[in-house]
Amino acid sequence: MSKQTLARESLPDSAAQALVKLGRDIRTARKLRGITAAQLAERTYTTRATITRLENGHPGVSLTILAHALWVLQLENNLGMVADPQNDLQGALLPAGRLSCPCEKRKPGLGRESFAVTSEKNAVVFVALPHVDYAPAGC
Repeated sequence: MSKQTLARESLPDSAAQALVKLGRDIRTARKLRGITAAQLAERTYTTRATITRLENGHPGVSLTILAHALWVLQLENNLGMVADPQNDLQGALLPAGRLSCPCEKRKPGLGRESFAVTSEKNAVVFVALPHVDYAPAGC
């Protein structure tokens, strides 16, 4: 059994129910906007069957499809709020020094995160991005 299959089959009930609710909410948003599932599929460059799986809360639908569907529905800003530290009540209760600062582990120079990959007419282009220092509060 693959790790992906194992991960999908062992998904906790609460997480599975959250995916079902998310799927229902996406279906509702789509219908409120007068968009058919076929139109959403076309706009997200996927199939109608994948949109049905997304709207049914199937855990195997990729984050790319989810993000693209939310973008089409103009709800993509909400995606960034899912694990926002400001909404993490449990995390706020943990001692501040418990987690190590990720900036201590960072090595200078270009790493994998320093490149963006785009595709232009079947050609792959690597673009060096400027280094951005991001340090969480307390670093």
